Amino acid sequence: MHLNLPATPRHTHRASETETRTDLVILSEPFSSLLPASLLKPLFAKYTVHLPPFQPPPAGEDEPMQESVFQLQKFLETKQITKPVLVGCSLGTKLAINYALKHPVDVASLVLSASAYSQEKTILPGLTKVSTYQQVRESLSQFFYNEKILKRTFVEKIHRSLQKHTEERMGLTHHRNGKSADFKNMPVKNLAMPVLLLWGLQDKITPPHIAHRLYEQMPKSRICLINECGHFPMVEQPVAFVAHLIEFIEHYAPLRYKSTASGL
Repeated sequence: MHLNLPATPRHTHRASETETRTDLVILSEPFSSLLPASLLKPLFAKYTVHLPPFQPPPAGEDEPMQESVFQLQKFLETKQITKPVLVGCSLGTKLAINYALKHPVDVASLVLSASAYSQEKTILPGLTKVSTYQQVRESLSQFFYNEKILKRTFVEKIHRSLQKHTEERMGLTHHRNGKSADFKNMPVKNLAMPVLLLWGLQDKITPPHIAHRLYEQMPKSRICLINECGHFPMVEQPVAFVAHLIEFIEHYAPLRYKSTASGL
């Protein structure tokens, strides 16, 4: 189904003993600190939300990805989370897909936004921990449809992150305009759980045709394209993102699981 629509802290909401809630695991590192309250507040109100503190490895590295899958498995086991909805953003989609392929019966459904699964190259050439504020801002402009979102406080968060991580660890990579995307080695057709592909219509990093390619390969997938939106729908169009996510969970991937998770 194709739709074309207009346009914090790391912790877990604790469910009461009698409350029945869906576990939502958001894989958005290293960009979790950029998620706006307009995204997190309605999700925390409705679901048991988890934001694991670890990030996926740089794209194209298989062995570190296996370690990330193992870390996610241990995280879910420790929190006693069963059958979660995995929400992957950018590099987080790579972790979500790999985990679902390895543990298909343990995932209720997938929400994939701007998948970073293809051959990739650096999107922020030359940026290092000593890059200037303006250099970071100019590079980030490729991620967003509306550059007004690149306010000083927003860019400074990324700038500070570069002081702590190398470009590789930040995972700031992208598809060569989507031309080299290759899913031949990814048996995504084997994913039997419901999948929502939630994409920015103006995504320059992983263009919508990549979402369409995944849609064609995933037997139980739905696709939603959000207008006036670039690579990070969670950040640029959080209200539309939440609306589609809730509709998907409530109407197309219905599930009710009692959460026993505690706060981080």
